[in-house]
Amino acid sequence: FYLAMAFVGVEFTENGTVGLVHSSWFTPFKREVFWPPYKTSNTFNRALTNAEEPDQSNWTLHAVKRSFFECDDIDKARKKLKICEVTSDIQSEPEGLYQDCSGKRSARVRKPRVVYSSDSEGEEARHKSLPKPPAFQQLNLRKPV
Repeated sequence: FYLAMAFVGVEFTENGTVGLVHSSWFTPFKREVFWPPYKTSNTFNRALTNAEEPDQSNWTLHAVKRSFFECDDIDKARKKLKICEVTSDIQSEPEGLYQDCSGKRSARVRKPRVVYSSDSEGEEARHKSLPKPPAFQQLNLRKPV
């Protein structure tokens, strides 16, 4: 008899955030998950713990970058999710709560700042056309003023 794990910690593709979802909210290939439209955390938590069936006409579909863990205990799943918020080393072992986690805070990877220009020239052409900076003149500190 195989019992599927109920709660899954996932990282979403769109914005890189992590969240806790019910395993029944996944699409068949487990690459997307349905998300309930509830505005308050109480109604969301009720849907999560009661394994509410997704209403495909009302729930939004979100791409999943990866799954961190599966857990059948909601409290353990929430603890693991808090760890996922600061580290990316959570393994997908079902019962290992802290053994899997390095506990180290991972460096946040920032996206490069994008500056848009209305120029029709390409980025490379603009860099190549910049003039050279003036030559650096050394000061003679031994000479009296």
